[in-house]
Amino acid sequence: MRAGATTTHTFDNAVFGPALATAPGARPAGVRDGAALSLDVPLLADGEGHAPSAPRFHATTTTLHRDGVLIGTRRGEPGRGTFTTTPGAASYRLTATATRGDGTAPRGRVTAAWTFTSAATTRPTALPLSTVRFAPALGLDGTAPAGTRARVPVTVQGAAAGSGVRSLTVSVSTDNGTTWTRVPVPDGHATFRNPTAGRSVSLRAELTDTKGNTLTQTLTNAYRTR
Repeated sequence: MRAGATTTHTFDNAVFGPALATAPGARPAGVRDGAALSLDVPLLADGEGHAPSAPRFHATTTTLHRDGVLIGTRRGEPGRGTFTTTPGAASYRLTATATRGDGTAPRGRVTAAWTFTSAATTRPTALPLSTVRFAPALGLDGTAPAGTRARVPVTVQGAAAGSGVRSLTVSVSTDNGTTWTRVPVPDGHATFRNPTAGRSVSLRAELTDTKGNTLTQTLTNAYRTR
């Protein structure tokens, strides 16, 4: 930044969703250490990626399945949980969900589900987790103009940002996730038309990296229209 320049940062505004630290040497969001798997993902980071120290949420669940069998469920803080599994290689599904809100704004639901193969390790090893960030141009009240054409930047973080993306699709819902429409993502931007005033936009990303690890991420009531 040059001397005399001004930068503006916005906190606690949509779109809320999972975010991973991108700085070199940052602590992995998911770790396998021996037979233990631990998840620590800021599930309700704000639109600029700031992870709140006390996120506003009503309910949260984190679950782990091994070869389709439930290993355990954790409740408490969004995107956090530690599980003990068995040493052999297996396919895992790790799912974190939170219902956000504090009673002063419409509630939203954030879900991230990852699949990957893992076996016991001799030292802490990062799990191949990825997230997708959406950055629409919103007002300070978390809304976008009704009926306008949206061009929403879409950014991949985590394992897929390093190993590469095999496929990425984005879908939009304007009925709180009842129905979904796949939308184009040219040049890293999801393009669609915002609904009429007073409606909400929900966003879904389905990602597979070049090693076969997957992410399905759903942000219900991601932002509203005015």
